[in-house]
Amino acid sequence: RGERLRDDAVATGCWYMDIHPQKTTLGSANEGEGFQPDFYDIPYGSLLPKKVSNLLVAGRCHGADRMAASSSRVSVTCMAMGQAAGTAAALATDEGKGVQELEGTQVRAILEAQHAGPYREG
Repeated sequence: RGERLRDDAVATGCWYMDIHPQKTTLGSANEGEGFQPDFYDIPYGSLLPKKVSNLLVAGRCHGADRMAASSSRVSVTCMAMGQAAGTAAALATDEGKGVQELEGTQVRAILEAQHAGPYREG
């Protein structure tokens, strides 16, 4: 705890890893596995699809593996990513750039000025 945020972090998450089973068995509780991570950063790059230009994705669509998505899919983290995506879209429009041309540090600076940026108690 209290680690420094990545420079390009635009959101943070902290929900426990809540991995649902890939196969279900009729009549079973189908409990998944889970554990509580420390706070983690969500970088701007995870909101940018690799094969589509000038598009931002947030919430359950952002770039994450199954383990990370099991935590980042919760509402509060999705809202933080949505705020970051909206901020990036506005910045890109204001600057006449595509969203891939922006740096995560630019987006983060605006979020922090709005008191909506990624934060870690430290």
